[in-house]
Amino acid sequence: MRRLLPKLLALIAVFVVFAIAIAWYGVKVPPYVGDLTRLGGYSEHDYGWTEPQLRFDPPLYRAHVFDEPADVLIIGDSMSLHRRGEQTDPGTYWPNFLAARTGWRIAALHRNEWTMDQVLALPQYRRTPPRILILQFAERAVVALERTIATYAGSGDCILAPSGALAAPALDAEPLAVAPEAYARLQPSERGGIDFSRGANHLRQTVERMIAPGLSSVRSFELGRGGLFSSRRDRRLLVYRDDLLKIGMSEQRLNAQRCALTALRNAVQAAGSTHMMILVVPDKLTAYYAELSDPPMDYPDVFGVLSAGGTLELPRLDHAFARAADAGGIDLFMPNDSHPGATGQMLIADAVYRTLVDHGIVAPNGDFAAARHQHRADRQHAVEDGGGAERQ
Repeated sequence: MRRLLPKLLALIAVFVVFAIAIAWYGVKVPPYVGDLTRLGGYSEHDYGWTEPQLRFDPPLYRAHVFDEPADVLIIGDSMSLHRRGEQTDPGTYWPNFLAARTGWRIAALHRNEWTMDQVLALPQYRRTPPRILILQFAERAVVALERTIATYAGSGDCILAPSGALAAPALDAEPLAVAPEAYARLQPSERGGIDFSRGANHLRQTVERMIAPGLSSVRSFELGRGGLFSSRRDRRLLVYRDDLLKIGMSEQRLNAQRCALTALRNAVQAAGSTHMMILVVPDKLTAYYAELSDPPMDYPDVFGVLSAGGTLELPRLDHAFARAADAGGIDLFMPNDSHPGATGQMLIADAVYRTLVDHGIVAPNGDFAAARHQHRADRQHAVEDGGGAERQ
Protein backbone atom coordinates (compact mmCIF):
# COMPACT_ATOMS: atom_id res chain seq x y z
CA MET A 1 0.00 0.00 0.00
CA ARG A 2 2.85 2.37 0.84
CA ARG A 3 4.33 1.78 -2.62
CA LEU A 4 1.03 2.66 -4.29
CA LEU A 5 0.39 5.76 -2.18
CA PRO A 6 2.83 8.09 -4.03
CA LYS A 7 1.38 7.06 -7.39
CA LEU A 8 -2.14 7.53 -6.09
CA LEU A 9 -1.31 10.98 -4.72
CA ALA A 10 0.35 11.93 -8.03
CA LEU A 11 -2.73 10.80 -9.93
CA ILE A 12 -4.98 12.79 -7.62
CA ALA A 13 -2.72 15.83 -8.04
CA VAL A 14 -2.90 15.58 -11.85
CA PHE A 15 -6.68 15.25 -11.67
CA VAL A 16 -6.93 18.29 -9.40
CA VAL A 17 -4.70 20.36 -11.70
CA PHE A 18 -6.80 19.43 -14.73
CA ALA A 19 -10.02 20.13 -12.84
CA ILE A 20 -8.76 23.55 -11.77
CA ALA A 21 -7.62 24.32 -15.33
CA ILE A 22 -11.00 23.31 -16.76
CA ALA A 23 -12.85 25.42 -14.19
CA TRP A 24 -10.48 28.34 -14.80
CA TYR A 25 -10.97 28.21 -18.56
CA GLY A 26 -14.69 27.69 -18.02
CA VAL A 27 -14.81 31.08 -16.32
CA LYS A 28 -12.18 33.04 -18.25
CA VAL A 29 -12.77 31.85 -21.83
CA PRO A 30 -15.57 33.85 -23.51
CA PRO A 31 -18.40 31.95 -25.23
CA TYR A 32 -17.45 30.75 -28.69
CA VAL A 33 -19.06 32.74 -31.48
CA GLY A 34 -16.96 31.51 -34.43
CA ASP A 35 -16.53 27.96 -35.67
CA LEU A 36 -12.74 28.33 -35.90
CA THR A 37 -12.31 29.59 -32.34
CA ARG A 38 -14.50 26.71 -31.14
CA LEU A 39 -12.77 23.98 -33.18
CA GLY A 40 -9.30 25.33 -32.51
CA GLY A 41 -9.76 26.38 -28.90
CA TYR A 42 -8.82 30.00 -29.64
CA SER A 43 -10.08 32.85 -27.50
CA GLU A 44 -12.83 35.14 -28.74
CA HIS A 45 -11.03 37.87 -26.79
CA ASP A 46 -8.19 37.61 -29.32
CA TYR A 47 -10.05 36.63 -32.49
CA GLY A 48 -13.58 37.91 -32.05
CA TRP A 49 -14.75 40.66 -34.39
CA THR A 50 -15.32 44.07 -32.86
CA GLU A 51 -16.97 46.04 -35.66
CA PRO A 52 -20.76 45.52 -35.99
CA GLN A 53 -22.04 43.20 -38.70
CA LEU A 54 -25.33 43.20 -40.64
CA ARG A 55 -28.21 40.73 -40.69
CA PHE A 56 -31.80 40.54 -41.88
CA ASP A 57 -34.29 39.57 -39.21
CA PRO A 58 -36.21 37.61 -40.29
CA PRO A 59 -34.19 36.16 -43.19
CA LEU A 60 -35.39 37.04 -46.69
CA TYR A 61 -35.18 33.57 -48.24
CA ARG A 62 -36.48 30.09 -47.42
CA ALA A 63 -33.87 27.60 -46.23
CA HIS A 64 -34.33 23.81 -46.37
CA VAL A 65 -37.77 24.20 -48.00
CA PHE A 66 -38.77 24.09 -51.66
CA ASP A 67 -42.51 23.52 -51.78
CA GLU A 68 -43.68 26.60 -53.66
CA PRO A 69 -42.52 28.49 -56.76
CA ALA A 70 -39.15 30.24 -56.52
CA ASP A 71 -37.31 32.53 -58.90
CA VAL A 72 -33.99 31.21 -57.63
CA LEU A 73 -33.22 27.79 -56.16
CA ILE A 74 -29.84 27.37 -54.47
CA ILE A 75 -28.26 24.00 -53.79
CA GLY A 76 -25.47 24.99 -51.44
CA ASP A 77 -23.51 24.34 -48.29
CA SER A 78 -22.78 26.32 -45.14
CA MET A 79 -21.76 29.29 -47.28
CA SER A 80 -25.42 29.68 -48.31
CA LEU A 81 -27.61 28.38 -45.52
CA HIS A 82 -27.65 27.58 -41.84
CA ARG A 83 -28.02 24.10 -40.35
CA ARG A 84 -28.83 23.12 -36.79
CA GLY A 85 -25.75 23.41 -34.58
CA GLU A 86 -23.94 25.89 -36.84
CA GLN A 87 -23.07 29.29 -35.43
CA THR A 88 -23.60 31.58 -38.44
CA ASP A 89 -26.67 33.78 -38.06
CA PRO A 90 -29.25 32.82 -40.77
CA GLY A 91 -29.88 36.49 -41.51
CA THR A 92 -26.28 37.14 -42.58
CA TYR A 93 -26.01 34.87 -45.64
CA TRP A 94 -25.58 36.29 -49.14
CA PRO A 95 -29.04 35.14 -50.42
CA ASN A 96 -30.54 37.69 -48.02
CA PHE A 97 -28.63 40.51 -49.71
CA LEU A 98 -29.57 39.18 -53.15
CA ALA A 99 -33.25 39.00 -52.19
CA ALA A 100 -33.18 42.52 -50.73
CA ARG A 101 -31.59 43.84 -53.91
CA THR A 102 -33.88 42.05 -56.38
CA GLY A 103 -37.11 41.13 -54.62
CA TRP A 104 -36.74 37.56 -55.92
CA ARG A 105 -38.31 34.55 -54.25
CA ILE A 106 -35.30 32.50 -53.19
CA ALA A 107 -35.21 28.98 -51.77
CA ALA A 108 -32.14 27.00 -50.67
CA LEU A 109 -31.45 23.32 -50.03
CA HIS A 110 -28.29 21.84 -48.54
CA ARG A 111 -26.21 19.86 -51.02
CA ASN A 112 -25.13 17.39 -48.32
CA GLU A 113 -28.78 16.37 -48.03
CA TRP A 114 -29.68 16.37 -51.74
CA THR A 115 -28.03 15.17 -54.92
CA MET A 116 -28.68 17.11 -58.10
CA ASP A 117 -30.71 14.20 -59.51
CA GLN A 118 -32.96 14.27 -56.44
CA VAL A 119 -33.49 18.01 -56.79
CA LEU A 120 -34.33 17.80 -60.49
CA ALA A 121 -36.84 15.04 -59.74
CA LEU A 122 -38.71 17.00 -57.05
CA PRO A 123 -42.42 17.48 -57.89
CA GLN A 124 -42.13 21.22 -57.19
CA TYR A 125 -39.19 21.52 -59.57
CA ARG A 126 -41.05 19.64 -62.31
CA ARG A 127 -44.22 21.70 -61.84
CA THR A 128 -42.60 25.14 -61.82
CA PRO A 129 -38.87 25.08 -62.55
CA PRO A 130 -36.98 28.04 -61.09
CA ARG A 131 -35.74 30.64 -63.53
CA ILE A 132 -32.28 30.30 -62.00
CA LEU A 133 -30.68 27.24 -60.37
CA ILE A 134 -27.42 27.84 -58.48
CA LEU A 135 -25.13 25.03 -57.40
CA GLN A 136 -22.87 26.56 -54.74
CA PHE A 137 -19.99 24.89 -52.97
CA ALA A 138 -17.01 26.03 -50.94
CA GLU A 139 -13.71 25.81 -52.80
CA ARG A 140 -12.37 23.11 -50.48
CA ALA A 141 -15.28 20.86 -51.55
CA VAL A 142 -13.53 20.17 -54.88
CA VAL A 143 -11.81 17.27 -53.13
CA ALA A 144 -15.18 15.62 -52.36
CA LEU A 145 -17.65 16.82 -54.96
CA GLU A 146 -18.36 13.46 -56.54
CA ARG A 147 -21.58 12.64 -54.66
CA THR A 148 -23.29 15.83 -55.80
CA ILE A 149 -22.42 15.37 -59.49
CA ALA A 150 -21.86 11.59 -59.71
CA THR A 151 -24.34 11.07 -62.57
CA TYR A 152 -22.48 13.54 -64.79
CA ALA A 153 -18.93 12.28 -64.26
CA GLY A 154 -17.29 11.07 -67.47
CA SER A 155 -20.08 12.54 -69.60
CA GLY A 156 -17.92 13.11 -72.67
CA ASP A 157 -16.88 16.34 -74.32
CA CYS A 158 -16.48 19.37 -72.08
CA ILE A 159 -18.56 21.66 -74.29
CA LEU A 160 -21.39 23.93 -73.17
CA ALA A 161 -24.45 23.40 -75.34
CA PRO A 162 -26.63 26.34 -76.47
CA SER A 163 -29.23 27.14 -73.82
CA GLY A 164 -32.89 27.84 -74.53
CA ALA A 165 -33.01 29.59 -71.15
CA LEU A 166 -31.30 32.57 -72.76
CA ALA A 167 -34.33 33.10 -75.01
CA ALA A 168 -36.71 33.44 -72.06
CA PRO A 169 -37.61 36.97 -70.89
CA ALA A 170 -35.06 38.56 -68.57
CA LEU A 171 -35.95 38.35 -64.90
CA ASP A 172 -36.85 41.74 -63.41
CA ALA A 173 -35.21 42.96 -60.22
CA GLU A 174 -37.12 45.24 -57.84
CA PRO A 175 -35.46 46.02 -54.49
CA LEU A 176 -37.41 45.27 -51.32
CA ALA A 177 -38.27 48.05 -48.90
CA VAL A 178 -36.18 46.46 -46.15
CA ALA A 179 -32.75 47.14 -44.66
CA PRO A 180 -30.42 44.97 -42.58
CA GLU A 181 -29.84 45.71 -38.92
CA ALA A 182 -26.44 46.19 -37.32
CA TYR A 183 -25.57 43.83 -34.48
CA ALA A 184 -22.59 43.22 -32.23
CA ARG A 185 -20.80 40.10 -31.06
CA LEU A 186 -21.77 38.62 -27.70
CA GLN A 187 -19.47 40.17 -25.13
CA PRO A 188 -17.69 38.31 -22.28
CA SER A 189 -19.56 40.34 -19.67
CA GLU A 190 -22.81 38.81 -20.93
CA ARG A 191 -21.95 35.26 -19.91
CA GLY A 192 -22.50 33.77 -16.49
CA GLY A 193 -21.22 30.92 -14.29
CA ILE A 194 -18.70 28.20 -15.09
CA ASP A 195 -19.01 26.45 -18.43
CA PHE A 196 -17.15 23.16 -17.85
CA SER A 197 -17.72 22.00 -21.41
CA ARG A 198 -16.10 25.14 -22.85
CA GLY A 199 -13.31 24.92 -20.31
CA ALA A 200 -12.57 21.29 -21.17
CA ASN A 201 -12.64 22.03 -24.91
CA HIS A 202 -10.27 24.97 -24.55
CA LEU A 203 -7.85 22.94 -22.41
CA ARG A 204 -7.90 19.99 -24.81
CA GLN A 205 -7.34 22.19 -27.87
CA THR A 206 -4.55 24.15 -26.15
CA VAL A 207 -2.71 20.97 -25.15
CA GLU A 208 -3.26 19.53 -28.64
CA ARG A 209 -1.73 22.59 -30.32
CA MET A 210 1.30 22.35 -28.01
CA ILE A 211 1.89 18.61 -28.34
CA ALA A 212 0.47 17.64 -31.75
CA PRO A 213 -0.41 20.75 -33.79
CA GLY A 214 -0.97 18.64 -36.89
CA LEU A 215 -4.09 17.13 -35.30
CA SER A 216 -5.85 20.45 -34.84
CA SER A 217 -8.80 21.22 -37.13
CA VAL A 218 -7.61 24.83 -37.38
CA ARG A 219 -4.43 26.32 -38.81
CA SER A 220 -3.00 29.75 -38.01
CA PHE A 221 -1.03 31.87 -40.52
CA GLU A 222 0.82 35.17 -40.18
CA LEU A 223 -0.45 38.07 -42.28
CA GLY A 224 1.96 40.59 -43.77
CA ARG A 225 0.01 43.51 -42.34
CA GLY A 226 -2.68 44.28 -39.82
CA GLY A 227 -6.00 46.00 -40.29
CA LEU A 228 -7.73 43.31 -42.37
CA PHE A 229 -9.70 42.10 -39.36
CA SER A 230 -11.41 43.98 -36.57
CA SER A 231 -10.12 41.45 -34.03
CA ARG A 232 -7.48 42.14 -31.40
CA ARG A 233 -5.00 39.79 -33.12
CA ASP A 234 -5.53 41.17 -36.58
CA ARG A 235 -2.29 39.81 -38.07
CA ARG A 236 -3.22 36.18 -37.54
CA LEU A 237 -5.36 34.26 -40.03
CA LEU A 238 -7.34 31.28 -38.71
CA VAL A 239 -8.47 28.79 -41.36
CA TYR A 240 -9.90 25.30 -41.56
CA ARG A 241 -7.31 22.56 -41.94
CA ASP A 242 -9.47 21.34 -44.86
CA ASP A 243 -8.51 24.48 -46.80
CA LEU A 244 -5.17 22.70 -47.34
CA LEU A 245 -6.60 19.41 -48.62
CA LYS A 246 -6.70 20.63 -52.21
CA ILE A 247 -2.90 21.10 -52.25
CA GLY A 248 -1.57 18.39 -54.53
CA MET A 249 -4.90 17.89 -56.30
CA SER A 250 -4.14 17.21 -59.95
CA GLU A 251 -5.25 19.50 -62.74
CA GLN A 252 -6.59 16.40 -64.47
CA ARG A 253 -9.03 15.74 -61.64
CA LEU A 254 -10.12 19.37 -61.54
CA ASN A 255 -10.70 19.28 -65.30
CA ALA A 256 -12.80 16.14 -64.89
CA GLN A 257 -14.95 17.98 -62.37
CA ARG A 258 -15.23 20.96 -64.73
CA CYS A 259 -16.49 18.64 -67.46
CA ALA A 260 -18.97 16.95 -65.11
CA LEU A 261 -20.29 20.34 -64.00
CA THR A 262 -20.57 21.40 -67.64
CA ALA A 263 -22.59 18.26 -68.39
CA LEU A 264 -24.82 19.10 -65.42
CA ARG A 265 -25.40 22.61 -66.76
CA ASN A 266 -26.28 21.20 -70.17
CA ALA A 267 -28.79 18.79 -68.63
CA VAL A 268 -30.48 21.49 -66.54
CA GLN A 269 -30.60 24.06 -69.33
CA ALA A 270 -31.79 21.63 -72.01
CA ALA A 271 -35.42 22.23 -71.01
CA GLY A 272 -35.03 25.88 -71.94
CA SER A 273 -36.67 27.33 -68.83
CA THR A 274 -33.89 27.35 -66.22
CA HIS A 275 -30.48 28.98 -66.32
CA MET A 276 -27.89 27.20 -64.18
CA MET A 277 -25.02 28.92 -62.40
CA ILE A 278 -22.03 27.26 -60.74
CA LEU A 279 -20.91 29.34 -57.76
CA VAL A 280 -17.69 28.57 -55.89
CA VAL A 281 -17.03 30.52 -52.70
CA PRO A 282 -13.27 30.84 -52.13
CA ASP A 283 -11.74 29.33 -49.05
CA LYS A 284 -10.59 31.81 -46.44
CA LEU A 285 -7.00 30.81 -47.18
CA THR A 286 -7.50 31.61 -50.87
CA ALA A 287 -9.13 34.97 -50.15
CA TYR A 288 -6.11 36.11 -48.10
CA TYR A 289 -3.40 34.11 -49.87
CA ALA A 290 -1.67 37.19 -51.30
CA GLU A 291 -1.59 38.72 -47.79
CA LEU A 292 0.27 35.84 -46.12
CA SER A 293 3.83 36.31 -44.87
CA ASP A 294 4.69 32.68 -45.64
CA PRO A 295 2.05 31.19 -48.00
CA PRO A 296 1.91 27.40 -48.47
CA MET A 297 3.71 26.13 -51.55
CA ASP A 298 2.05 24.42 -54.54
CA TYR A 299 -1.29 26.05 -53.80
CA PRO A 300 -3.60 25.10 -56.71
CA ASP A 301 -5.43 27.60 -58.90
CA VAL A 302 -8.83 25.96 -58.52
CA PHE A 303 -10.74 28.89 -59.97
CA GLY A 304 -8.39 29.14 -62.94
CA VAL A 305 -8.81 25.49 -63.89
CA LEU A 306 -12.59 25.48 -63.41
CA SER A 307 -12.84 28.67 -65.48
CA ALA A 308 -10.89 27.22 -68.41
CA GLY A 309 -12.83 27.22 -71.64
CA GLY A 310 -15.60 29.33 -70.14
CA THR A 311 -17.99 26.37 -69.95
CA LEU A 312 -18.94 27.08 -66.34
CA GLU A 313 -19.14 30.88 -66.74
CA LEU A 314 -17.83 30.96 -63.20
CA PRO A 315 -17.95 34.21 -61.18
CA ARG A 316 -14.35 34.88 -60.19
CA LEU A 317 -14.94 35.36 -56.50
CA ASP A 318 -11.28 34.57 -55.85
CA HIS A 319 -10.37 37.78 -57.69
CA ALA A 320 -13.16 39.76 -56.01
CA PHE A 321 -12.03 38.82 -52.49
CA ALA A 322 -8.34 39.30 -53.30
CA ARG A 323 -9.00 42.79 -54.70
CA ALA A 324 -11.14 43.70 -51.68
CA ALA A 325 -8.41 42.49 -49.30
CA ASP A 326 -5.74 44.38 -51.23
CA ALA A 327 -7.88 47.52 -50.86
CA GLY A 328 -7.94 47.02 -47.09
CA GLY A 329 -11.42 45.56 -46.70
CA ILE A 330 -12.13 44.69 -43.07
CA ASP A 331 -13.72 41.37 -42.03
CA LEU A 332 -14.30 40.09 -45.56
CA PHE A 333 -14.21 36.81 -43.71
CA MET A 334 -14.86 36.79 -39.99
CA PRO A 335 -11.60 36.58 -38.00
CA ASN A 336 -13.00 33.85 -35.74
CA ASP A 337 -14.96 31.98 -38.40
CA SER A 338 -14.64 30.26 -41.78
CA HIS A 339 -17.56 32.23 -43.26
CA PRO A 340 -17.58 35.69 -44.86
CA GLY A 341 -18.59 38.80 -42.95
CA ALA A 342 -21.26 41.20 -44.20
CA THR A 343 -18.93 42.82 -46.73
CA GLY A 344 -17.94 39.42 -48.09
CA GLN A 345 -21.56 38.29 -48.26
CA MET A 346 -22.39 41.39 -50.30
CA LEU A 347 -19.45 40.64 -52.61
CA ILE A 348 -20.94 37.22 -53.32
CA ALA A 349 -24.43 38.59 -53.93
CA ASP A 350 -22.98 41.29 -56.17
CA ALA A 351 -21.02 38.74 -58.23
CA VAL A 352 -24.11 36.56 -58.67
CA TYR A 353 -26.25 39.50 -59.78
CA ARG A 354 -23.67 40.93 -62.18
CA THR A 355 -22.96 37.55 -63.77
CA LEU A 356 -26.68 37.01 -64.42
CA VAL A 357 -26.96 40.50 -65.91
CA ASP A 358 -23.91 39.89 -68.12
CA HIS A 359 -25.54 36.76 -69.54
CA GLY A 360 -28.87 38.42 -70.19
CA ILE A 361 -30.78 36.41 -67.58
CA VAL A 362 -31.57 39.48 -65.49
CA ALA A 363 -32.52 42.99 -66.52
CA PRO A 364 -29.91 45.40 -65.08
CA ASN A 365 -31.14 47.60 -62.26
CA GLY A 366 -28.42 49.33 -60.24
CA ASP A 367 -25.73 47.67 -58.16
CA PHE A 368 -24.57 47.03 -54.60
CA ALA A 369 -22.40 50.12 -54.23
CA ALA A 370 -25.08 51.93 -52.25
CA ALA A 371 -25.56 48.89 -50.02
CA ARG A 372 -21.85 48.70 -49.24
CA HIS A 373 -21.78 52.42 -48.49
CA GLN A 374 -24.79 51.97 -46.21
CA HIS A 375 -23.03 49.06 -44.47
CA ARG A 376 -20.13 51.33 -43.56
CA ALA A 377 -22.57 53.97 -42.33
CA ASP A 378 -24.55 51.43 -40.30
CA ARG A 379 -21.37 50.12 -38.66
CA GLN A 380 -20.31 53.65 -37.77
CA HIS A 381 -23.72 54.45 -36.30
CA ALA A 382 -23.66 51.20 -34.33
CA VAL A 383 -20.26 52.10 -32.87
CA GLU A 384 -21.49 55.55 -31.95
CA ASP A 385 -24.62 54.04 -30.35
CA GLY A 386 -22.61 51.64 -28.24
CA GLY A 387 -21.94 48.61 -30.44
CA GLY A 388 -25.20 47.96 -32.22
CA ALA A 389 -27.89 45.48 -31.44
CA GLU A 390 -26.96 42.68 -29.08
CA ARG A 391 -26.34 39.33 -30.76
CA GLN A 392 -29.08 36.86 -29.96
